[in-house]
Amino acid sequence: MVLQNIGTSVLVSPNQLPDLHQLLVEAAKLLNTEAPDLYIRQNPVPNAYTLAINGKKPFIVVHTSLVELLTPRELQAVLAHELGHLKCDHGVWLTFANILTMGAYTVPGFGMVAGFLEEQLYRWLRAAELTCDRAALLVVQDPKR
Repeated sequence: MVLQNIGTSVLVSPNQLPDLHQLLVEAAKLLNTEAPDLYIRQNPVPNAYTLAINGKKPFIVVHTSLVELLTPRELQAVLAHELGHLKCDHGVWLTFANILTMGAYTVPGFGMVAGFLEEQLYRWLRAAELTCDRAALLVVQDPKR
């Protein structure tokens, strides 16, 4: 998955898409976190996501269609949202929760437990997304944008 993402994407840097790089650096500074690598991937579906694999440097991927749709301020909010996931280690917990839920479904007689775990996972996911939206608001400082 890592190779698929970075192998088909452009690494953003001070020399390559410097305006976008600066938005990331500013957001990371405001959130008191290290700026991860940022990749732009050709894709017609607007999306952004973070990948953090244990022992590897995390990175953010933004689809070209999202870059085309949003203003620089809106893009910075998206980047700050993704930085929020990294700062809070959501990737680690999400992976753990998914493994736990899948494991419960594979054990005979634990379907009800799996359903309960899945419900709790969705509650946590909503809270995690809200946390990251708040990180975005901290960076852009304008709830109307």
